[in-house]
Amino acid sequence: MRGLVWLVAIVIVASGSSTAWSQNPSCTSSPPGPGFASSGYKYLLTKKIYSAETDLDEAVRAEYGADATVADWSELRRILRSERDVVNFANFVGLELQGGDYGCRNYFVKKGGKSFFARPYRYLLARHDGVRPKDWLVIDRLGGGYLDP
Repeated sequence: MRGLVWLVAIVIVASGSSTAWSQNPSCTSSPPGPGFASSGYKYLLTKKIYSAETDLDEAVRAEYGADATVADWSELRRILRSERDVVNFANFVGLELQGGDYGCRNYFVKKGGKSFFARPYRYLLARHDGVRPKDWLVIDRLGGGYLDP
């Protein structure tokens, strides 16, 4: 282990119906799992819930140290090659099934080093266990739709 901590942020996103993002007060944080180790990095959830307006890089460094960073979808795609890898990742990190409340149980990630799909929309992932909501914008999939960004 290189000692670096990469985060799939518990950085739960709560979206409003407008272009602004806001934290949904009914969302609760996902209980972090023990983490998932791969390629010398350990992927963990943050312990706090963050809004989309938060400087997430600073937040994860404050929570986990100077070497911590927000996980990148491009890297997850590279290391999670099988459906079993995806399921283990979700379970060990502590990603909860999103369910019908789209404002809860979403996790911020980066994609190709970028935080935003188009401002103010951040990249995020959600656990759907293969059943994607029909109105969910899918830009990629892992594990047969087990995780969707």
